[in-house]
Amino acid sequence: MIGRNKTNGGARPRPVLREELVCVFPEGSTLTGDLFIPAEIIFHGTLKGTLTSDRPINIGLNAVVEGTVKAPQINVAGRVMGKVLSEEVAVLKPSAFVQGQVVSQ
Repeated sequence: MIGRNKTNGGARPRPVLREELVCVFPEGSTLTGDLFIPAEIIFHGTLKGTLTSDRPINIGLNAVVEGTVKAPQINVAGRVMGKVLSEEVAVLKPSAFVQGQVVSQ
């Protein structure tokens, strides 16, 4: 049948709620440019540019960002050379290295 999922008794798949969306960039990812991702971000790669979200952003221990990170909540464990702009709270872990500006409420 069209629109039916045979593996769950014919019921339609449960929609994914926006709050459940998580975008993971693993170690070894290399990105250049300006990114807006409407989901929580867990970033372990390298970025030259801007990383923006309307959900939390987590910069992992081995991550390197050369540019701007902007989100309501930002957790930094890695390296950011640029700006950390949080509309609510920015948390710098003991392992964090930020060379630039940190702005939060």
